[in-house]
Amino acid sequence: MLSIIVPVYNEKKYIRQCLDSILNQTYMDFELILIDDGSKDNSSYICDEYALKDNRVKVIHKNNEGLSAARNLGLKISKGEFISFIDSDDWIAKDMFQILMNNIVKYKADISCGQIVRKNSDVINDDNKAFKDIKIYNRNEYAKLFFKVNSRKTIHYAVNKVYKRDVVRNMKFPNGLINEDVEGFFYALKNAKKIVTDSSAIYYYRNNGESISSEMFSKKQMDLITVWNHVNDACSNESYTWQSYARINCARAYMGLLVRLAISHKENKYKKEKDYLLRCLKRNEKKLLFSDILPVERKMIVWALCRNYLITSYLIRGLYKLKRNLNIA
Repeated sequence: MLSIIVPVYNEKKYIRQCLDSILNQTYMDFELILIDDGSKDNSSYICDEYALKDNRVKVIHKNNEGLSAARNLGLKISKGEFISFIDSDDWIAKDMFQILMNNIVKYKADISCGQIVRKNSDVINDDNKAFKDIKIYNRNEYAKLFFKVNSRKTIHYAVNKVYKRDVVRNMKFPNGLINEDVEGFFYALKNAKKIVTDSSAIYYYRNNGESISSEMFSKKQMDLITVWNHVNDACSNESYTWQSYARINCARAYMGLLVRLAISHKENKYKKEKDYLLRCLKRNEKKLLFSDILPVERKMIVWALCRNYLITSYLIRGLYKLKRNLNIA
């Protein structure tokens, strides 16, 4: 059986689409655990409504503690041999779990992954499943993707995956922090031996401008530093290679946050944060520039930010606007 964990907080606008997409799956052997994290809108009642309609649905109402606490509780009470996470403002393809479960069993993997599609609307184009590309990774190979070794691809999402229970036995999301997926998924990766990925687009991520994580920069975005420090600490018993990857990502977090701050154009509001990030980046400049895992274009950004933040911020904003305009066109 598969346990599907869905934290819910004030999502009355989108929760029905999310739950319908789960309950109408072609794979039917699952329990759906809804963790109502102290919702103040109608979400709580909607969850109870679905529990009355389908006996696979279990609802837990609790005081608001955040996404991480809700996921951690879901893990604790889940009974399935396999685990999956879905966010309540997203939805999934009707064959998502059929695909992921088939792959995890067929390839005897510990984690099975599909592709995330970012959506601004509910319109779905299903022709992206015409060609399937299956890839198999061992733990160290997938770690390179997680640590973005010569890569810009982000794969650390907790959603869009199915995990064997043994893999998530020590999985814990950090309470009160955003960017929690980085740390949570890392603990699963530590316990995995084989990961299978499928190119099929199965998970639809809603571009929700109201969420904290969607803000280009805020004080909460600084949680990224804490999260990567946690990962760095957790690598103390891992190989030297993993330790070096983690240290570079801790340093790279300063650059990433400065780029987000530059795009937001809120330097005056967050002067204290800007000065701190710039100071830390300069302290780690040589480490990043001489790293063999950081792409050349990222090294150029590091070098430019350390030389002149003001001019570099103008360039970053200009390039970001150009990219957005090209995507819209």
